[in-house]
Amino acid sequence: MTQHLAERKAVSDRPTITHRASRRIRSLPPGYRKRAIWALLLPAIICEAAVYLVPIATGIYTSFTRVNQFTIRDWFHAPFVGFQNFTSVLSSSVISGPVIHSFLVSVRYVVCVVAISLFIGFVATVFVRSLRHGRFFQVFFIIPYAVPVYAGVLAWDFSFQGQGAVNTLLGTHTLWLQGSQAFIAMVVAAVWRTWPFVFLMMLASTSNIPTELFEAIRSDGGGRWAETRHVIFPHVRSQLGVLALLLSIWTFNDFVTPFVFFGQVAPPAANVFPLNVYVTTFISFAYSVGSAITLMAVILLSVFIVLPYMKMTRLGDNS
Repeated sequence: MTQHLAERKAVSDRPTITHRASRRIRSLPPGYRKRAIWALLLPAIICEAAVYLVPIATGIYTSFTRVNQFTIRDWFHAPFVGFQNFTSVLSSSVISGPVIHSFLVSVRYVVCVVAISLFIGFVATVFVRSLRHGRFFQVFFIIPYAVPVYAGVLAWDFSFQGQGAVNTLLGTHTLWLQGSQAFIAMVVAAVWRTWPFVFLMMLASTSNIPTELFEAIRSDGGGRWAETRHVIFPHVRSQLGVLALLLSIWTFNDFVTPFVFFGQVAPPAANVFPLNVYVTTFISFAYSVGSAITLMAVILLSVFIVLPYMKMTRLGDNS
């Protein structure tokens, strides 16, 4: 028995294949190791470029050409028109009017959805933390986020119909998918899908708060409001800013919600920017104009989203 254990210990003490390989790599000259690392990373870099850079470059190239229903078959050799598509968007009221209107609708949509989702997610986090056994509510709150986007929006579409669940519960006969009410219906569906993500992020962030801080608040006579104001909110304040930027990007690019609700023709109050670009590009066959509109929107959003994000991360690094 002792001999058997000794043999097993000797086998376990032998260097494994991984250890021998890592030791061999460390013994190589630095220049060779650097080339080997780049050789291993090269396939991933090529795939990353193919997935991200090629579509971006294609969209930029298309915005400087005239690609329509007549030249789409050979779009790579479409006539080069320079900045003509951009000047058409800025000078033609037929194009610029709907684009500006849909952009403002999207900005309003982003503000409403992000603000309400952050508030509900934060309140739900405080509520669950105040319960001794809040695991049931954790699972229950995550359900909207786990439902497929199309299925969730379609369920709300049925609920907002004339004889749907919303009018039945409220006792009204409102046409929620027409006029200005269409914007409210779209916001409700987006908030229902978005706030559980905020709840998950806030719950993960507050799980690292030391219990001593809550005990100190209670020893001073503070209640739930004092814990929320002096412990929870300061701890998650930076995360709320990053979440606001992230949700703003997601909400501004939301295409599924308005498309499931209204199809290709949305009421003016709910005609968001992605839906307008889709109709301009694929329904009106103005592919180059749609690419130009998208490129200008990306540049504009980069100023209002990327720069604040860089500032927030820089402040986080300094702290």
